[in-house]
Amino acid sequence: MIKKVQPPNKIKICSFHPGGTETVYALGLGRNLVGVSHACDYPPEVRRKPRITTCAIDKEKMTSREIADTVSDLLGKGQSLRCVDTSLLTELQPDVLISHDCCYPGLPLEKPSEAPLSSDKVKFLSLSPRSLENIFENIRLIGEATDSIESAQKLVYQLRMRATAVQCKTFFKKQKPKVLVLDWLDPISLAGRWIPEMVEIAGGISLDGLEGNDSRPTDWGRIAEFNPDVLLYAPYGYHLRQALKNVPVIPEAVMQQPFNALKNRAVYAVDAASYLSRPGPRLIDGIELIAHILHPDICRWDGPSNAFSHVVFPGDKKQK
Repeated sequence: MIKKVQPPNKIKICSFHPGGTETVYALGLGRNLVGVSHACDYPPEVRRKPRITTCAIDKEKMTSREIADTVSDLLGKGQSLRCVDTSLLTELQPDVLISHDCCYPGLPLEKPSEAPLSSDKVKFLSLSPRSLENIFENIRLIGEATDSIESAQKLVYQLRMRATAVQCKTFFKKQKPKVLVLDWLDPISLAGRWIPEMVEIAGGISLDGLEGNDSRPTDWGRIAEFNPDVLLYAPYGYHLRQALKNVPVIPEAVMQQPFNALKNRAVYAVDAASYLSRPGPRLIDGIELIAHILHPDICRWDGPSNAFSHVVFPGDKKQK
């Protein structure tokens, strides 16, 4: 467990991104957090914090296709997905503002909005990680900006040790499954950035060319060519319930000549919002989760039971 420390000072922090928010809490600085984004929902106590952003996307009411079309349309017009409550932000007067680029899979990148605050008085941390190493470095940057560098270094050490422990367990596995992670379901796209690295650490084989790069649009024909042994549905920013509501319909032609993951029903939906898509400390939980899915004989999962689920196809008996 990560040992929480008392806030070292009265630094006021605002976070525009859930990954930054989770990092702030992991550093023991929850009391210093004075404002968060609309998407910040972990740890649970963060829901009591003032919201400094709203979003044009309603994942509860919109389908994957509707979200993709709306995001493409807004960014194509030069409009933002997020609206910052500038009056509230000015009133909060943070000393540190943590922001992050936003990119729905397969769509243009949205850079962080500029806040109406003086750069002479506020430390702006604009984060854009593409690997686990980048994320560890971002934790250290947040630690430096909040006078918590010692706590940040300890946290990074703990996270590295946990990832290494998983890698040691799976390293000598003679049979490692080929794994594809879909981070959007309509249209479908292959997860990039740090997720292929997580798969490799967890004892899987990822498709070449994805690690460190943006998500890649794909189709079922290309997926069948790779012939994955395990297929993970992990749509960007979705919790498990939302992912299961948006499971894609696989074409009949593919079902008639199924690749290994379909043939063996090794298809899972995952709580990506908690464990895969947010660049923060819980990505290591995500590595442990993927390792359990791939190698349940040697890798335990002690996290929540609603972290993942088998995807049930028509005609299949429901699995627990």
